[in-house]
Amino acid sequence: MPVFFALTFLLSLTSFAKLQNLTVVDGNFSYVKPFGNGDVQKIQLGISKSDVVGPYPISITREANALTLKTEYVDFSWLDPMDFFHDMEKLYMEKGNVQIGYNKHFLNTPNVIFQPDKKGEFRMQGVDINCEGLSVALAIEDRLTDDCVENLKARIIRLEMPDKSLLMEVVRALPEVPAEEDIPAWDFDLLIDKGDFKLDFRLKYVITAGVYAWGHVQFENDRKVLAFRLDRVKYGYLGVTHLVFKKLRELNRPDIIVEEPWIRVRLGDKK
Repeated sequence: MPVFFALTFLLSLTSFAKLQNLTVVDGNFSYVKPFGNGDVQKIQLGISKSDVVGPYPISITREANALTLKTEYVDFSWLDPMDFFHDMEKLYMEKGNVQIGYNKHFLNTPNVIFQPDKKGEFRMQGVDINCEGLSVALAIEDRLTDDCVENLKARIIRLEMPDKSLLMEVVRALPEVPAEEDIPAWDFDLLIDKGDFKLDFRLKYVITAGVYAWGHVQFENDRKVLAFRLDRVKYGYLGVTHLVFKKLRELNRPDIIVEEPWIRVRLGDKK
C-alpha cells in the first residue's frame, strides 16, 4: 500500500541522533541516491527550529548508516534511518508539507515521485494523507505506523504504480484490464478506523470503473509483517474477491503469504 511515507531533514550543529519528530513547510526536493538537494520555507526538528525565513537551500547525502542533511546554517545526521528512506533510489517532491511526530502526522503535496527500490517509480498527484492516534512508542517510525493503522485518511487524485507493485499485479487480474497498458488509478481514497479499512479508486480504460475493497489491517511480528484481512473486493458491480486471492497465490512471491482471507507482507528488518 502506498500509504506510509514521509521525509527526513535537519537541525542542530553536526549532531547525530535518532529522529523524533519533524515538520516541513513548502519543501521542494530532488534526490537520486546518494545525493539530493532542494529548498524549504520552514523546518522544525524536535524541540528546535530554524528561525531563518525561507526559502533556503538544503542538501541530502546518503552515508553508510545515516542520512546527512545540510544548510548554510545547520547540519543534521539521522543515524540508522528507516530502511525505506535509507535505501530510497529516487525522490522528487513539490511544495511538500510534512509532519511526523506525536499523535498527528500528515503529508500533502501537489506532486511527488519516489522509487523505493529498483522495481519502478510511484507517481502521485494531489496527495493528502493524514493520520491520528495515541501511540506512546519511542521510535518515530513506530508511532507513525501505530497511529496510521489507528486512524488514517488518504486521498490521491492520480496514482501511477510500477508494474511489479503488489497493487498493480492485482489490478491487472481484474476483468477487461489489459496487461500491456499503463493504467493510472484516479481518486484513490483510503480510510482506516481502528484497523478496519475501506479502499476505493477508479480505473479509466475505455470506460471508467470503480474498485472497492473492505477489510482489516494490522502489524504483526514486531511490525515486520503487515497483515491484511481482505473481506470483500468489487470491480464495478462484480465481486472479485476470490479472483484477487487467486492472482496473489499465482504470484508465488516469498515476501507475501496468502492464507485467505489474510494476506501477509514481510516488510523486512527495520533499523
